[in-house]
Amino acid sequence: MEFIKSVLPPGTSFPPVVLMVLYLVAFVFSWANYGASFRPNISLYGKDLVAAYLAFCIIGTLVYTLVSGALWLRASRYVVRSSHKVRFVIIGVGLLFFFKDFPLFVIEAVALRQHGWRNGFQGFCFVVQLFFFLFPFIVIWLAFIWFITSFLDCQWGTSSVQTHLSLDEALAQPVPLTPPPLMLHENSYSYDKDPSFLVQLGGPTLASTSHKQTPPEARKDDIRGPGGYI
Repeated sequence: MEFIKSVLPPGTSFPPVVLMVLYLVAFVFSWANYGASFRPNISLYGKDLVAAYLAFCIIGTLVYTLVSGALWLRASRYVVRSSHKVRFVIIGVGLLFFFKDFPLFVIEAVALRQHGWRNGFQGFCFVVQLFFFLFPFIVIWLAFIWFITSFLDCQWGTSSVQTHLSLDEALAQPVPLTPPPLMLHENSYSYDKDPSFLVQLGGPTLASTSHKQTPPEARKDDIRGPGGYI
């Protein structure tokens, strides 16, 4: 594990990379078990069982290479949110469970039940396949339970009660003491008739300077003499 961490680029999530390595090892054992136990004993197990084992080895390899591996690589390097990482990991594990782990486990269990263990390597491969059957099964079961719990909580839980208030309950909610401020276009004054909104927008400084200014007509009347001349 420490060696894997040392060779990974900075910022890489560790669990998806571990899954990629573990499933790569699992595929190696599956193909080796086919070549060492099933293919040489095709007359013992039957063509259908051996062909099914080979078919699911091929399908699982394609799913791992094209879908699950790509999802885990994206989750380890290019996804920031933890919820998205968990989603990609669960999807990759679920696909391999249905297209590789579950069928191969059933085929190996049938072969062992009918003909027993031919050698120790076949028994070891069955133990490995049993682990890769139980691990994704538990992951999928936990994900399913989490999804059902979240769905029930959204429909009939506390969050649903808070979001679906009745009309009487909504009207019974206390009104804030301070009303929200009005937007500029909602004020009662008119821009065309009353230019005093400029004083309100300008603040105290603009208001104080506006009172000090004298209209031009008033200044002319003040400087006129008694005879009406300047």
